Amino acid sequence: MGKDSAAGYDAASLWLASVHARDVYGADDEWWTFIAGYSAIKLGDPATADQAIAQLHAMAEKEGANSYAAKPFSIMEKELIAEADLARGQKDDALQAAKQAADIDRTLASPSGPPDPIKPGLEVYGDVLLATGHAKEAAAVYEEQLLRTPNRTPSVKALARAKGAQISMATPKP
Repeated sequence: MGKDSAAGYDAASLWLASVHARDVYGADDEWWTFIAGYSAIKLGDPATADQAIAQLHAMAEKEGANSYAAKPFSIMEKELIAEADLARGQKDDALQAAKQAADIDRTLASPSGPPDPIKPGLEVYGDVLLATGHAKEAAAVYEEQLLRTPNRTPSVKALARAKGAQISMATPKP
């Protein structure tokens, strides 16, 4: 299991905590599965991340892989695959998976409240573009996301980082 010594938690502990919170608070399984998988990636626990990816895939299949109801599950699955690929240094694979998440996200109606899935596919695509040195493309994706979810704080902050990265790349080094 990956261990984050600074925080004192490993991914398995977060997984168990998410399952407990889901049971206590009745939140949707897919959100907790996504959160546990995302945390596992950030904590260096690929086995737990792979388990979350597999569970999200199964949830999408249960709904019918091409149905509208399956799309949020598929988006979260592709997002975790993208983040896991990025963590392994597989930039091209990460970009491909993140683009797939964004493409599915584009087929959903804009949310009238908080986004579903919890982390929009376009936002993850922008994050992966930015992390792989494509600041201009990332800025365009964040702007597209902000048309769907105006003033969404993570997208606003990410857009500012992308624009800052563009300025840094354009500024000649002495």
